[in-house]
Amino acid sequence: MDDQIATLREWLSGASSAVFFGGAGVSTGSGIPDFRGEDGQYRAQWEYPLEEILGIDLLMADPSVYYRYFRATNMAGAQPNVTHRRLAELEASGNLTAVITQNIDGLHQRAGSRVVHELHGSLYEFYCVQCGIEHDSAAVTAACMAFPEGGPGTDGGGAVVGRPADGGVGTDGGGAVVVDGEGVPRCGCGGLVRPTVVFYGEGLDMGVVEASVEAIRAADVLVIGGTSMVVYPAAGLPNYYRGRRLVMINKEPTPFDERVDLLVRADLSEVFAQV
Repeated sequence: MDDQIATLREWLSGASSAVFFGGAGVSTGSGIPDFRGEDGQYRAQWEYPLEEILGIDLLMADPSVYYRYFRATNMAGAQPNVTHRRLAELEASGNLTAVITQNIDGLHQRAGSRVVHELHGSLYEFYCVQCGIEHDSAAVTAACMAFPEGGPGTDGGGAVVGRPADGGVGTDGGGAVVVDGEGVPRCGCGGLVRPTVVFYGEGLDMGVVEASVEAIRAADVLVIGGTSMVVYPAAGLPNYYRGRRLVMINKEPTPFDERVDLLVRADLSEVFAQV
């Protein structure tokens, strides 16, 4: 593996438009479980199948189910790991032009990456489905996490109020989000407040897809890491790469392995600690 890492280091240090395409394995080093691994969320026991909990139909019919899952799996305390940090450094040094991620945890931005294409949206950007106004992510998350499972809220009326600390917007004049008696955040207009996450049954943001395709087409090195390459349409994006320095870093085999120029069968954090 030392020779493979040395090759990767050489390719990245000489790159001027490298792109990183990553999945859940990028954030396992931050304590966030992946979806399909041995300890992944698909193997956990939930009140509904995970595809339904993360589906748009159930979100709109009974959003309390999703927000119970949100509280049980909250990632707000997770910190960027060595992979996130090293990718941000490569961007700052002019070697890397973009990160394309299937993750929704926002850790690339927190590590300092500036050009991040979030294919599946973000768990920390919220808006009202009724009036469309954006809501302060920290306020929504804090209010949701303050809701006690199985009991009423903290204001005597079954609600928890969250207000933005940084001047975030809302519809009640103060930017407040009210979490109702079911643990669901509501806008001042009464509408459901939801994250920009792409739920099952929704399409990807075509602006994000087009920006990702453009970055991949222009890349002199494409590094794929921490993804099973089975979730489409995201997994089809690397097909737009036309260069000769295609890298796969993953602990488990993927359907894409035979197409790459450099295969590193290892944990991402282990690799990027040496790149």
